[in-house]
Amino acid sequence: TVAIQPQREAGTQMTKVGVYIAGERDVVRTPRSYFPADEVHKVRTRMAQVIQRHARGAFARSRARRLRKEKADRAAWEEAEKERIQMEGDMRHKREIEKRMHPRTYDDFATLYMELEGWRIN
Repeated sequence: TVAIQPQREAGTQMTKVGVYIAGERDVVRTPRSYFPADEVHKVRTRMAQVIQRHARGAFARSRARRLRKEKADRAAWEEAEKERIQMEGDMRHKREIEKRMHPRTYDDFATLYMELEGWRIN
């Protein structure tokens, strides 16, 4: 049918007497030099190595970035933990001083009495 006919037939026809073929859209093809299979293999191997090198470099950079982030996160966590422990120690010390300055419970008075006895003996 006409719907499946290409716009320009694919084929070769030579000009001859009585037949004119327009050559404006013709493309001249020239052969390249012969490329043996082992050369193709060498080029493909070299290109594969380049691709592998770039991929491995990208993976290594990604891993190094992740490890640096984990190290920084761990250092920040350790610093925060150290600060928290220091703050808890300070708060505990302040509570102990407050208990000694203004005792309220039986345990507070017992602690003061024990310290007073220890001081008196020594």
